Amino acid sequence: MFDDFKALRAFRAVIETGTLTKAARRLGVTQPAVSRLVFSLERQTGIKLFRRERQRLHPTDEARIFYRDVVRVLSDWERLPQVTAEIRKRSGTHLRLATIPKLGTGFLPPILAEHSKLFPTSQLSVQVCPHLELVKQVLVEHCELGFTRIPVVSPILSQIPLFSLPIVLVTGPNHRLAKRKCVNIEDLLDESFVTQPRGQYMRELLESMFRKVGEEPKVQTESRSSTFAARIASKGVGICLVDAVTARWTGDADCSIIALEETVNVQFCITHLTDRVLSEVAENFIVSIVRVVPRTLKAVGQPYHIHPYHAASTSPPAFMAS
Repeated sequence: MFDDFKALRAFRAVIETGTLTKAARRLGVTQPAVSRLVFSLERQTGIKLFRRERQRLHPTDEARIFYRDVVRVLSDWERLPQVTAEIRKRSGTHLRLATIPKLGTGFLPPILAEHSKLFPTSQLSVQVCPHLELVKQVLVEHCELGFTRIPVVSPILSQIPLFSLPIVLVTGPNHRLAKRKCVNIEDLLDESFVTQPRGQYMRELLESMFRKVGEEPKVQTESRSSTFAARIASKGVGICLVDAVTARWTGDADCSIIALEETVNVQFCITHLTDRVLSEVAENFIVSIVRVVPRTLKAVGQPYHIHPYHAASTSPPAFMAS
């Protein structure tokens, strides 16, 4: 509708100063130029904006209504240089990241510390949310990276596998299986489980294991958080299947962590939009992850497997070799 914003600025200046002369002085142009711009705006809008009385311009009621929107539009337009300057300042240094709770609790704090040491100018925004919500956040570009488990079910998201852990059984110290080094599915048929609701990952994994022997697990307590499930199982409320690191972090010192005879692994990854080239700060953050994760896993003392990482712009550390 408008060729440019000059006419809007002229209109605003006349409204706020009350005369063409003062408006011209504010804008640094001639009075006839302001007059032409205001007349052009009236022609473009089809609205009578001013009445001329005794050599003064008086805004019409329509002009006063129009003025409120003009101020808003010009305010947003005039902020664009500031916005773009902020974007330029933050580009290459700011990363929006989402993580699932179990990774946010144990892995992320030392990763953030390492990243801050290696890249002190980086700025991070971290959101902790469940897996499905994390996928949505990455899909709508609220976050550039998601730190989560595999699988990530979306045709437009890529997965960078980082490491995998075995699923283990958590029990209280006085449970009948507490002294066992490993168990099979038949050992668990009569046990009561603490697990996630139907449709969530650990619940589906548990049910698939039981289907192999034609049975259904007995679920005593449900929690959307596998971390919380492991915690209460360690207190003797049922038993729980969970990844090895979550079991170690959330269980009491004297809880029992028991291996499964048939190894089942859960994999963790970084996910991002496939058609988006990762920013430098995102690549740097992944480097921080692959530096810290092996140390963290080793300290836990549970079995794990590290997947080699090949960044587009950064060589992986030597210890990431298979």
